[in-house]
Amino acid sequence: MKISVIGAGMVGTDIVSYLFNVGNFTEIVLVDLNNEKSYAEIMDFRHTQSLFYTKNTKLSYGHYEDCSNSDVVIITAGAQVKKGDSRESIAQTNSRIVVDIVHQLEKYTPQSILIFVTNPVDVVTYFAIKESSFPAHRVMSSGTLLDTSRLAYHLSNQFKIDPKNINAFVFGEHGKTCFVPWSLCNIFGNNLDQFTSNNNLPSLNKEEIEKYVIDSGFDIFLKKGNTNHGIAASIYRIVRAIAVNEKSILPVGVYIEDSYGIKDVVLALPAVISQKGIEQVLQISLTNEELQRLAQSADFLKTTINSVNL
Repeated sequence: MKISVIGAGMVGTDIVSYLFNVGNFTEIVLVDLNNEKSYAEIMDFRHTQSLFYTKNTKLSYGHYEDCSNSDVVIITAGAQVKKGDSRESIAQTNSRIVVDIVHQLEKYTPQSILIFVTNPVDVVTYFAIKESSFPAHRVMSSGTLLDTSRLAYHLSNQFKIDPKNINAFVFGEHGKTCFVPWSLCNIFGNNLDQFTSNNNLPSLNKEEIEKYVIDSGFDIFLKKGNTNHGIAASIYRIVRAIAVNEKSILPVGVYIEDSYGIKDVVLALPAVISQKGIEQVLQISLTNEELQRLAQSADFLKTTINSVNL
């Protein structure tokens, strides 16, 4: 399996690290406008090959034509959010960058599955679908997979159990309007309120937990200038589901044509991920309040989408 990564910044390089050290891929290609940077990163990775029992993956760097015949392309390139930047300005800038990238990928690797990381990720993914010939089932954003992982971590600390044993999710926009559909969250079949009651644990402050999920990314960004480890691990998780045809259910950003009363937007919902890309967007029963919050998240995204002039 050939994977290409567009963008050799902190996130793109960390994604290459996961793919190279943990994955089992035939080739990984790194592309950046700064070709010397992508060359240097790949050479640095090559120099580790005698030190670890990795899979002798071919490591390459270059230009868009070197992405030819990629199975998956991961797009991380774009302007980084700076203090004082408005959401509308960064959406405008990065949507144009992403559309230019997708047009290049159409030429050289039109059969690929595209995964977007560039922020605002659901907005740029929307324009990638609308402005290209890639079918929607082969284009996704990282969605709220990282937010979901943050939620599981936070709950695991409260419950003192392995986060992998917690079935809890975040839906909607990857941003401030995301939300936790608490009606779907459970531990070994017990909803979280039942679990706390049955095990003499303090009741959950759900508003505080959601605030943690939303604010933690901003907190990391303010203290170190970027978030890279969590998103790189999230992307590796998606790629692995594609590579081995897992048919795993993951909350990635998908194009909604007409579902849950929502039309023409990209946001995170549970989707079956396989070698086809998005094999199916599942229909899940939500409470009226959860449906309202999903609609609010969609409306917020549409406002940003409407502010972009390509």
